[in-house]
Amino acid sequence: MNELNLLIKLNNYHLPRIGWRVIRSLMKIKDAILSGDESGLTNTWNEICIQVQGEESFHWKIYLETIDDFIKYELKKEDDSILHLLSFFGKIKDSTFSDEEELIYDESFAIQEIMNYILTEAENYSNSRIRKYLE
Repeated sequence: MNELNLLIKLNNYHLPRIGWRVIRSLMKIKDAILSGDESGLTNTWNEICIQVQGEESFHWKIYLETIDDFIKYELKKEDDSILHLLSFFGKIKDSTFSDEEELIYDESFAIQEIMNYILTEAENYSNSRIRKYLE
């Protein structure tokens, strides 16, 4: 196994691990349902899913800020090597990384890497409440 494949495997391990910690935190928010009581949705994660799968509401910026805050909180728990790993892959995906560049941690790239993972999960996540709301 070469070094890049090893880094990819490490990223594929840590990205979902951190992303799902954020998602579980969003699932615990039950008292701030912005879609209204009649929506049938029971937590903020469900609301984010319907926003991603359907149409963004007026509150979309608030959802993104909430996700961002939870990501920052989770990143504080991580070792520097994991932070650098996430930042590295975020830079590669953003096409801003060159081979000559020193690998310097940039929180914004790590946050974006996790945000992209979470939004992809929201696009694919479903349950009976989400399906009913979207119908």
